[in-house]
Amino acid sequence: MKKKISGLFLTMAIAMIFFSACSNSDDVKIYTLDPTTYTDTNGLTLTYSGMSMLGKQAAFAPDAQDPTKGTLTLTGAEITTKTIVTRSSGVVPGVSTLTLNLSNIISEEGKISFEGTQEINNAAVTYKGTATTNSLNLDLNVSMPQNELAGKTFKLKQPAAWQTTPIYVNWKADEFPFNEGTWDMQSAISMVLAMTKIEEKSIPEMLTGVLNEVSFLPDGNIQASYKKGLEDANWQTSPLNLAMYTVNNGKIYLHLNMTQISAVSGQDLSSILGMVSTFVPGLDLSAGIPLAYSVDESNSMNIYLDTQFLLPILKVLKPLFEDEQMVNSIIEMLKSNAGEMEQLIDVFLKPVIVAFPNTIDTTTEVEIGLMFDATVQ
Repeated sequence: MKKKISGLFLTMAIAMIFFSACSNSDDVKIYTLDPTTYTDTNGLTLTYSGMSMLGKQAAFAPDAQDPTKGTLTLTGAEITTKTIVTRSSGVVPGVSTLTLNLSNIISEEGKISFEGTQEINNAAVTYKGTATTNSLNLDLNVSMPQNELAGKTFKLKQPAAWQTTPIYVNWKADEFPFNEGTWDMQSAISMVLAMTKIEEKSIPEMLTGVLNEVSFLPDGNIQASYKKGLEDANWQTSPLNLAMYTVNNGKIYLHLNMTQISAVSGQDLSSILGMVSTFVPGLDLSAGIPLAYSVDESNSMNIYLDTQFLLPILKVLKPLFEDEQMVNSIIEMLKSNAGEMEQLIDVFLKPVIVAFPNTIDTTTEVEIGLMFDATVQ
């Protein structure tokens, strides 16, 4: 009898433990996150290569059938000015919309966490994040596809007296009347660059006084060695995530993070962006600005805006140079900056400006950019 009673109690104890365990399991709640969109002003904290990245948007969408799965869609945030509504470039350069397929979401009390690696457009994206209803913390590290620029640094060519170096100019158009002969626009532009003085320095001298080197990093960042002003003694390195690049079909695509640039510079760039959009038909920051480039045997490089990009802009500008009052204003501005060469403005530059509309009409090739020398790696 005692053995039967003992067996009964043992069976009841096991049953109580089992049901208690089931009851406790039922009480455990899996935290789920509803569809939520995050921005700089709505809970998004994003880092790229360990540094803050602004101006982006992240939208989380859960899998309705499986709480361990979901998607996180990353895009540039919307930029609105008085004249345009556009989007900033995507988080990964060259990828306007990046969708991360989350397959290992861990639910914790009041938040979810996830991490993984995904490849898109031959770029390896490693991500790690945590999210709640009100916030998303996301860290990204990216290895971009190999290209001939990645990991290289180029130094701006130094100007020689009366030369346009490091400014690269190639302009083919009909010559225009000048004094008793004719002149070509490329020679005229070269003279303008050499003559125009700012703080007693020519434009090439000014440029090389504030920009030293440009580096193309493997993560898609472009980093510059620069000075804020000519009076600064030392070069400094620009922060990450201001400007990024991709190389595609023989061109560099420059992706500017206007929100990040505004934050670092402390200036509202919306008015400048609006003005640029007036003169650049179909401006699309998310697609990047196409820059042609050439690298010679010594690894010296020219980077420039080509005819396809510049000629439509020149055609938009053409009416300004057909307005006599505007032409006079430009001439007066040039005189005020020409210093001791002011007397040459009317003689040399006025014919150039007056001829500009016809030059635009007859342009077959126009390229303007910068010249660099390779540095020792």
